Amino acid sequence: HFKADWDGAYSTFLVENGEAKLDIYYEGPQNWSTQLAQQGLTIEKGKTYVISFDARTTFDRNIQVIIEHNGGEYTKYLGPQEVYLTSEMNHYSFEFTMNAETDSNAHLVFALGKIEGNEFPLPPHTIYIDNVVLEQK
Repeated sequence: HFKADWDGAYSTFLVENGEAKLDIYYEGPQNWSTQLAQQGLTIEKGKTYVISFDARTTFDRNIQVIIEHNGGEYTKYLGPQEVYLTSEMNHYSFEFTMNAETDSNAHLVFALGKIEGNEFPLPPHTIYIDNVVLEQK
């Protein structure tokens, strides 16, 4: 996993009690300005996948989950799926079928920047993500 900030976004990342913990101080002006991602995934043409995870936050807000090519046009295999997080840890799951050619340079992105429906900028808050699983169905 890696955490990245662009466009002036500022956050910190660590693993606490087995959960990814992101303290977000300024989320940035784009959905991708703050993100937690897993690179180097192989997504095979014609296969169906399920991405599932648990998440919560200290300030209720929307985030997005995306699976895309890492680079170039950032072709989306699972377009931005909006998730509304609250202080309660909830389980989320999305299914998609890979319709493009097999990609061995895909990545899973939790987009934690500015998302439609959130106030902007958000007050400082913490997002916890756990039990992330991407599996072929």
